[in-house]
Amino acid sequence: RAPTGHRCGAMNRFRVTVTDPETLPAGYTQYRVVTDWEVGDAAPSRGDVFRRYTDFRWLHETLARGFPGAILPPLPEKNAVRRFHPNFVETRRRGLERFINRVAAHAELSTSAPVRAFLLADELGLSRAKEDARLARRSSASWMPQWLTGTMASLSFASGSSSSASGPAASSSRGGRTNDDVRMETEELRVRSLEERAQSAARASALLVRRHLETSSALFELGLAFTLMGQSEGGSLGAALQQLGRNADQMSSAAAEHAEKEAEQLEEPLLEHARLLDAVRFALRERSSRRLAHDYAQGDAETKRNSLATAAGLGPGHEERVAAARHASERADDLCLRAEAELRDVTDRVRRELDRVRTEKTNDMRMNLTGFVQLQVAYHKHMEERWRDMLPKLDAVKPEPASSAAGGTLRSPQGLDAGGPQQRLRTPS
Repeated sequence: RAPTGHRCGAMNRFRVTVTDPETLPAGYTQYRVVTDWEVGDAAPSRGDVFRRYTDFRWLHETLARGFPGAILPPLPEKNAVRRFHPNFVETRRRGLERFINRVAAHAELSTSAPVRAFLLADELGLSRAKEDARLARRSSASWMPQWLTGTMASLSFASGSSSSASGPAASSSRGGRTNDDVRMETEELRVRSLEERAQSAARASALLVRRHLETSSALFELGLAFTLMGQSEGGSLGAALQQLGRNADQMSSAAAEHAEKEAEQLEEPLLEHARLLDAVRFALRERSSRRLAHDYAQGDAETKRNSLATAAGLGPGHEERVAAARHASERADDLCLRAEAELRDVTDRVRRELDRVRTEKTNDMRMNLTGFVQLQVAYHKHMEERWRDMLPKLDAVKPEPASSAAGGTLRSPQGLDAGGPQQRLRTPS
């Protein structure tokens, strides 16, 4: 698919192409990433850098951490066995180009520092950006206590409802589920069901591609066989057989080309669609973990306030204990506010992302299916024409005269080349 342009407000527009894959002796493939980037009314800035798959993966992981709840476009899958095969390299190139252009079309992600570094920085600049991202990741988690950090890291989406929480926030769901909770849980169930069906459709499309490749191989063998038969047969029948062989050979090439287009037009988009649904589930899981982390923080703050009230009721002589309890309570309240703010931010982002992905997915699916149907119409029309061309030639086939049959001839194997000399071997009388 051709790369898409992107416009973010009136400031940024960039178009990205991923080209010239090259496998290096070091044991990896690098890609040329060319970005035509305009900033305001200034002259276009052109980024021309080389990136490997691990750089794309770094960008994906960095954006996932920096924008929790964002539904990131999926990367093409890894394949350790066939990673240097030309067909796999080209398929990966197309997938990487779709990935980076979808990032470019994302209003929030496209303006981020990691994206700009990925597209424009040289190798040293990209290394610095990676180090900055690593330090920012450590800093962003420093405000949370260890137990809260661990909670957010380990919670699975399967335990997404707050009623399943345990520990200091076991009673924190007393406020009941919010409308957002209900929507996220409903969306998760819908995505799980849709993901299974998308994977099934992807498998069926792969089978269709394989069938057309098998058809291509069978037509090639059939064309060769008809050509050889026609060279041996001679006469009008032999001419028709040779013409049929040539047509079958042309149809073999058409079937192989059709299979390649089907893979690009249907199989790859369906696989990407299934991976996108997995990205939706990941975003929902991020929101779920923030909800549970907030519930834990809220329960911890309540526990600390109760401890402060208990210490304050002890009377004179317990001032240090009261001070320590007050400090702990204030910190727990601060952490609770931060967890609440993060939950709100992630929830808002997930809501926006669900609406965006639903719209984009519908448009993409419509475009891909329309292209697939048009591809089928053109292919089958072409194949029909090739077969139909043979009917007049077959109608013109006439039986050989009896005298020719009585003194029948066989063409020698040396004369099988249509353009070569024909030697005849007379059959025994």
